[in-house]
Amino acid sequence: MTSQDILDKFPQIESVKVSKRFPRTIILEVKERSPFAVFCRTDGGKCFRMDENGTVFEELGQAPENVFIVRQLMENEEISVGQKVVEKNIMDIISKVKKNLGDNFQIDIREAAVLTPYRLNMETAENWQIYFNIDSEIDLQIAKMNLLLKDEISLNIRKTLQYIDLRFRDKAYYK
Repeated sequence: MTSQDILDKFPQIESVKVSKRFPRTIILEVKERSPFAVFCRTDGGKCFRMDENGTVFEELGQAPENVFIVRQLMENEEISVGQKVVEKNIMDIISKVKKNLGDNFQIDIREAAVLTPYRLNMETAENWQIYFNIDSEIDLQIAKMNLLLKDEISLNIRKTLQYIDLRFRDKAYYK
């Protein structure tokens, strides 16, 4: 049995290293996947535990309450355990924004939705959204978001905030 056979048979395993120590020892080093979010299609259906690389590894049926959810539009595509459903670069963006908001403003992200190859919407636990352009410089968009939240959008304004739109290069809008 090869390392790839083990990975194919057990999708909960992120990596495995097989080594032989002669004469009669085989050593398996196994790293399990860590859950980062729950993945659900935008059109409903089954949900899965997903790691930080965008790979689903455990079927859940429906999403549990109070968990971070990542959604992506998938045209009638069947999803199977062990499949990469969200590209790593998009997962990195989601993780970076989630960490930034939590560390700098104590804002939790409830859901991230990849709606097109260019658009990422994130919904906060405070019930307002942030719109990102995946195809544009994400660090610039995060910097604009940080400036708005630090200098213009107070805690009182956040209570009635509907969205922050960062998709345009030279401007940021909020309502």
